[in-house]
Amino acid sequence: MPRIVAEKGPDRGRSWSVRSDGTLLVGRDTSAQISLRDEEISRRHCQIEFRDSSWWIRDLESTNGIQINGEVASDRVKLKHNDHIDLGVTRLTFLLEEDPLIGKTLGGCLVIARIGRGGMGTVYQARQISLDRPVALKVLSDKFTRDQSFIDMFIREARAAGLLSHPHIVQVYDVGREGELHYFTMELMDGGSAEKRIDESGALPLYDALDIARQAALGLDYAEKQGIVHRDIKPGNLMMTQGGVVKIGDLGIARKADSSGVVSQKEGVSGSPHYIAPEQARGEAIDQRADIYSLGATLYHCLTGKTPYKGGGAREVILKHMNATEAPDPWMIVPKSLIPADVRSLLQRMMSPDKDRRQENAQRLAQDLDHLMVRYPEGSRNKPPVPLVVAAFLVLLVGGALFFNQDRGEYNDEPSPLQQIQIQISQLKPEVEEIESRVSSSADLAQLLEDLDRIQLAIEKLESKKVEGSENDLKSLRENYQRALRATHLEDERREELELESQARELLADLMMESEVSKNSEDRIPPLEALIAKYPDTRASKMAGQTVENLKSEIAEQKLRNQAAERDWNTLRARAEGWLRSEQPGRARKEVLSLSDQHVDTESWEEREAMLLQIDQQAIDMWRQARVEIRSLLEKNRKAEANDRLNQVISRALIPATTAFEEELRKEISTSQDSTQLPEFSQLSPVLIAGWNKWNDDFSGLEAARVVRASLLENRYSAEDLKTAERHTESFELFDRLLSQQPDVQLEFESKRKILTPTKEISAPFATLKGDRVIFRDSAQGLRRYLLWSELTPQSRLDLWQESAPKGEWADFIALLLEFNQRSAEAAGIWQQQGDSPLKALLSDLKPQSREDR
Repeated sequence: MPRIVAEKGPDRGRSWSVRSDGTLLVGRDTSAQISLRDEEISRRHCQIEFRDSSWWIRDLESTNGIQINGEVASDRVKLKHNDHIDLGVTRLTFLLEEDPLIGKTLGGCLVIARIGRGGMGTVYQARQISLDRPVALKVLSDKFTRDQSFIDMFIREARAAGLLSHPHIVQVYDVGREGELHYFTMELMDGGSAEKRIDESGALPLYDALDIARQAALGLDYAEKQGIVHRDIKPGNLMMTQGGVVKIGDLGIARKADSSGVVSQKEGVSGSPHYIAPEQARGEAIDQRADIYSLGATLYHCLTGKTPYKGGGAREVILKHMNATEAPDPWMIVPKSLIPADVRSLLQRMMSPDKDRRQENAQRLAQDLDHLMVRYPEGSRNKPPVPLVVAAFLVLLVGGALFFNQDRGEYNDEPSPLQQIQIQISQLKPEVEEIESRVSSSADLAQLLEDLDRIQLAIEKLESKKVEGSENDLKSLRENYQRALRATHLEDERREELELESQARELLADLMMESEVSKNSEDRIPPLEALIAKYPDTRASKMAGQTVENLKSEIAEQKLRNQAAERDWNTLRARAEGWLRSEQPGRARKEVLSLSDQHVDTESWEEREAMLLQIDQQAIDMWRQARVEIRSLLEKNRKAEANDRLNQVISRALIPATTAFEEELRKEISTSQDSTQLPEFSQLSPVLIAGWNKWNDDFSGLEAARVVRASLLENRYSAEDLKTAERHTESFELFDRLLSQQPDVQLEFESKRKILTPTKEISAPFATLKGDRVIFRDSAQGLRRYLLWSELTPQSRLDLWQESAPKGEWADFIALLLEFNQRSAEAAGIWQQQGDSPLKALLSDLKPQSREDR
């Protein structure tokens, strides 16, 4: 059974078994079959569906889109084994089967388990047989083995790492190839990566984050001294042991610097969007300071649990790195109490857009990180610097000890009015700052506003005392209060915007799905315009606006195409109709087929298809008449005249639909010398039953009529039987017309309703019947899905149409199918309501005939 495995992101390590039961929703929505905790994906981000014996994925107009194997998926994409799907900060891998390498030997290593999937290959846990030691085995992905440039990059990664020997760089042991598999072995890092820790735990403790950055800086310092710029420092490339040792891995895009320490990027820009330095993204020459920037973005991610910038896809994130005028502020994400000011200062220096303001090298950075780790040891509560401690002590002293009276030069036990206000201000200010620090996407805004109301009353009470000398302190307190209030209101507005955006996206996804079902371009525009009017200034409304513009362009273009097709078609149709009137369907068909393929999907092309059916029917009728005449001539031993009659009908009516007639009659003429006895008439009922079986299976009258007409060409039937068969084919064609004219029927809610296909049973308490399909949901908020009528079992189709209370001739056809499916009791109820119907007589034609009747 296929599986989806989360390789990156907050859900790393989770896996989902995928069954062939229709459509799977992927997103933040808790009702999604694959529900993810990634804040950068939409509630209904994409869907995976099983269709045509394959799994397909498509974006649901999400904010940030999806990438399959690194390429943006703008349309439906067929999933293959080991494909990776990137959405937000999450990477999912689609596995159709168990990994074939598990348990095999490659490069002298026994492959034990799959660890994860990277951009270029898959990493396995293995054991090197010769030395009996655990190793990591990296194997280049199949899709890259046909591109020599990727093979070269893969080998370059192994060799670059193999030349480096340092406690904080992953050691590579061997590189090689077996058959079509390219691989290299390296030391096994049994603690995962920094990315794995963030995915599992969120923001890391201050000491741990600083320690990861310090050890990485030591590795970068060594690489820098070897003239190497890594170019892809990120949490996923900082590997860890169980004991906490950090080592830099993945040197696939590392480059050797020139004598001046600079790396040219003439061969192209590489790097990870969330961590790339701005000068690196611009394609400029870079040095070790680009790695320092990337390590700063990594430290930011470790401390906050978030990447520095978010955006609607990789390009938007990269542009934010390139266009930033100052480093991102971690205090905008987490409370100030969790990240001391000096740590914030170092982080912002590492991520300065101006590389000259960053630390000059990794050695200096490692020293700065060392000092911070001494200042904030493991287990400490981020103690503030000494001056702040002294200030806090003085506040306590003022609040509970002695107060100095400047006018009298004495100490008093009671504070003055000004001192009382200052004490209360000193108590209120930290409260306001704490409230402001709590403003976040998950904060309880109602509680924050309640706390701010309480502080507002306290400020007003202090202001009402009008104590001389307190004005500046109160003004500062009120400014802090206003800032906290403004931040709370901005967060509230942001949430409202996000909610509107979410509602708009869901509506747009529904409209786009409906458009796939049956709506033409003109019908799609009004609901899209209604969405734009209801949700202005949302991304979904912009997408809808673009879709409306595209539809209007399509309509205008289609109108021009229809006009051009109509001009050409009118000329050809007149000539074709002339040939039909002179009973020359072969020439008529030639005229019709000369209409250019550039007119496909126009109204004239539909008329062309209808006329081809008309031509086929006339040709078949002419051959039937000729067959009667030829057989009559053969009975009278007038073979030459029979041959002339055959050649005559060939010249006028030989088309693909009548070639069976020609073969049949040529055979009869050629064998007429041996026997003048014509073959006995065949039974008609098997032919009709074959057509009814096709009708019952596919719910298509056209396909049933084709089966009957094709079968009639294989044997000899009486004139009466041919008339009977024609009544059935006409009824099949009437069925299709009635089905296409049926209005949409929304069935009543039924919690136990099931829809059956040949392979599965699907819950469908909400269902709407349309001309060619049924649309259903498993819940009121569930994703709308659909199945074509031909995909349902005959019994399930009939159950649904019976629920719709059919009327008129349509009800007669439902009753016919019920009778054919041995459900006569249910059919009797319809016949009783409908009264006598000529269609009911068709059932008697399905019974076998006796020889005398034939």
